[in-house]
Amino acid sequence: VSHIVAEHDAHIIAPNHPLKNLGTFSKKAPLNIYHTDDITNLVKQTEFTADNSMVVLAVRPQIMKDVLPLYRPLADKNIPFMTVAAGLHEDFYRNILGDKQPIIRVMPNMPTSIGRGMNAIYYNQYCMENHKNIAEKLMCPLGEFDILSNEDEMDAFTALAGSGPAYIFLLVESMAAAAVSLGFPSENAQKIALETVLGTAEYMKDTGLDGATLRSKIALPGGTTEQALKILMQTDGLAELMQKAMSAASEHSKKMSKELAQ
Repeated sequence: VSHIVAEHDAHIIAPNHPLKNLGTFSKKAPLNIYHTDDITNLVKQTEFTADNSMVVLAVRPQIMKDVLPLYRPLADKNIPFMTVAAGLHEDFYRNILGDKQPIIRVMPNMPTSIGRGMNAIYYNQYCMENHKNIAEKLMCPLGEFDILSNEDEMDAFTALAGSGPAYIFLLVESMAAAAVSLGFPSENAQKIALETVLGTAEYMKDTGLDGATLRSKIALPGGTTEQALKILMQTDGLAELMQKAMSAASEHSKKMSKELAQ
């Protein structure tokens, strides 16, 4: 984020420092890194205002109850809080930070780490336009994002995009394994399955056409693709399995939210 936030404007607070797993970024952009013991003095600085500051909470939801109260002085300045912690609803944050606290919930997925993510953003009713502008400026380098109209959509988004990469990993794995079972060399199967998925996704994005339309262009009557799709689209086929899988993920997301809020 060095091209978005100036080095002297970024403050990272971590339980242990120096920080690990920052790769070459920490060498390119020396950051202001503090220990958690420094929070009390740091948040008193007058430079932090609601117009130019944002707190990004990137901690495990299980420890949020212990971490969040330390930042209450910043909430008193009406500074917005962005959180990437899964399962914690805005009520959880407002109960600790204040009833009218601007809260921004973000749900990233794995490809975010290479700038190809599909992320969700939810703004509560207390977020102002300048808060949203800052949040979206921070999110842009991470990939695409979708702004949710209500917080309840977060569970469905988690099942679709949050867990979605695992579905694709399984698809590539299953395609490669099936090819091997048909006698295809195993050393080539993984690469071909992966490139097929990548190329198809790019083609679908470029054309802007829906899956059913594109599928009909390949599955010609009497052809090999039609025979394969008859299996995948039969009762208890891919569509129904995906419905069951995503419903299970969504329900578990709701369950985790209730457990974490206790």
